[in-house]
Amino acid sequence: MRIRRHFTSLSEKGISFDRRRALRWLGLGVAAVLVGYLTAYLILFPAPILPGHQAVPRVLGLTVAEAQAEVQRSQLQMTDGGAEPHPTAPQGVIIWQDPPPGVIAPEGTKVTLVSSAGPPKIPVPDVSSLDARDRGGIGRESGRVRAGGRADGPGDADAATGGNRACAGRRTDTGGESRRADDLDPRLAGHGIR
Repeated sequence: MRIRRHFTSLSEKGISFDRRRALRWLGLGVAAVLVGYLTAYLILFPAPILPGHQAVPRVLGLTVAEAQAEVQRSQLQMTDGGAEPHPTAPQGVIIWQDPPPGVIAPEGTKVTLVSSAGPPKIPVPDVSSLDARDRGGIGRESGRVRAGGRADGPGDADAATGGNRACAGRRTDTGGESRRADDLDPRLAGHGIR
């Protein structure tokens, strides 16, 4: 036996369907999608529209020779911005570029590249030529003292300045023992920091 169900139409339920109104809402929806797409295509993620315009390549982290080849491959010109110290980049690696990567630029635009001069040179004073009293004063000023608390007697100057050669937890050649990090700060105990 076959049962046939009767579905009520929208008009029977009291809901009217206006074809013009539905087409108008459909047109507004299509227009909103089109405006969103054009905004994304032209403003948010622009692609070169005119011939002779291209995106500036990302050359950060490349050597100067590699960066120059990449810039010239994009039909742009390279300008040397000099070298600056950088704490982690090895010497000769590009650490800064202008214009930044991804910018649309016309053919022949100058791209300024700054390379790394290596880690900065930090001057460390030579205290080995100073007499014991002067070296002891340096240790007190820096807050480093011998385990016994004394830092200004003869023969104690190396312990006051950390010995400059003493390993943590070992005795210095002058007889003073240097402190370990976990002795100074109990929060470091058990973390392997010495």
